Amino acid sequence: PHFYVSEYFEENRDAYIDAMRRVSEHNDWTSWVIFFLNGLTAQAEKKCTQISNIQDLYTNMQEVFREVLMSKDYLAAVNFVFEQPVFRSSRFAAATGLAKPTASRFLRLLREADLLRTVEPGSGRRAALYAFDPLLEIFEHSFVDWARSSAAPFHSPPKWAISRRLRWAFRTWTLLDDIPAVAFDPGNH
Repeated sequence: PHFYVSEYFEENRDAYIDAMRRVSEHNDWTSWVIFFLNGLTAQAEKKCTQISNIQDLYTNMQEVFREVLMSKDYLAAVNFVFEQPVFRSSRFAAATGLAKPTASRFLRLLREADLLRTVEPGSGRRAALYAFDPLLEIFEHSFVDWARSSAAPFHSPPKWAISRRLRWAFRTWTLLDDIPAVAFDPGNH
């Protein structure tokens, strides 16, 4: 999760404009600083909740993946989907270090257990594209909240529009293999 105080400013656009106007017209820096600190507090609380939700999901998924995959290598799969929630099957095999038949079996079992969704089936030499929706949903709630705020360019977007934007963003993110993935470590807070 990224911390942007601008999200708070966008959600509270009228108050933001009023605070800026008071600084310009009345040199009222105190109100501006209070508004800004309230924004930092609100965003910090939001991000702490999001991080807590991710940690809870990670802990839960360790047990679920262990049961579904019934393999000592289940943790490699858990860590991978938390590092890259949208990915190509070829990347999964390479990044986890699993043999291709084992990686294919893991992906099949995770799809059958509804833990992975096929975004794009494989075709010819092109590997299938998968999404780990439980993690994406945590991020989607933040996007939905922003999208429905008064500062967003649309007030009530249809679900398909949100999903399409998220798929594009995560697809772009996961296909940029030059950017190193940061391992998810629940021990770091």
